[in-house]
Amino acid sequence: MTGQNLNYSGGYSNHTLSQFSTRTIAREGAFLLPYLRDDMSILDCGCGPGSLSLDLAKRLQKTGNIIGMDIQAGQLAAAQEQAEQCGLDNVQFLQGSVFSLPFPEQYFDCVLAHAVLYHIPNPEKALQEISRVLKPEGIVALRDADMYADIIYPRNSTLDAAWNLIYQVFALNGANIAFGREQKGQLLAQGFSPLSLSASFDMFTSAQEVSDYARFWIDFMGSLHKNLILEHQLASENELNIFMQAFTDWAARPEAYCARARCEAVAVKA
Repeated sequence: MTGQNLNYSGGYSNHTLSQFSTRTIAREGAFLLPYLRDDMSILDCGCGPGSLSLDLAKRLQKTGNIIGMDIQAGQLAAAQEQAEQCGLDNVQFLQGSVFSLPFPEQYFDCVLAHAVLYHIPNPEKALQEISRVLKPEGIVALRDADMYADIIYPRNSTLDAAWNLIYQVFALNGANIAFGREQKGQLLAQGFSPLSLSASFDMFTSAQEVSDYARFWIDFMGSLHKNLILEHQLASENELNIFMQAFTDWAARPEAYCARARCEAVAVKA
């Protein structure tokens, strides 16, 4: 995750990082596959624990070069260690911010930002910096949430109130949970020419996935952002307990599942 004086809303719990570590180019990065070349230099911006960077390195290990970058340094050492264990010498991991990329102009063929721009204020500034480090005709690949398009089943008024609280927390942290639908406009405004637009879902369908998903949001309200919620009087202690119980009850239902909406865009630097 990258940022500029912001609090990453998702946090860095072991559960969150474990989920991030399962991301693959075949699934989360399928929209980028048609544009990959073996000789590409690629920046994975906001790489987290590095799963997508490592996957790209395996795919492009003939002549390609990958740099994974994240503002949170704690994730990078493990990613570098995994690269060494896999014998991948075409990938490295660096700490840095998308608002001030530590690279010269026209350095990369491709910049990937998976689940990054919707978390940060001023995404237009991030796109300007991405454009700076891209070569002429280089491409940017974005995948961002559009949480208003999520499918949560079944729902009720208490769960809806809990989601409204969650949306408010994201907003306070500078996130735009509907950024996915704005990708095309944002790219055009920064001089990019869109090549493809698509959408997909991250699915949580098994009993374990549903339980883990509910636990994430319970922790989100009950510990990670509890002080923020109470400080801004977004909910009372009693309301938080009711909302957390609503997620527990939802996860216990055998028909429960969630589909997280993701918008995807590939655009070329004009």
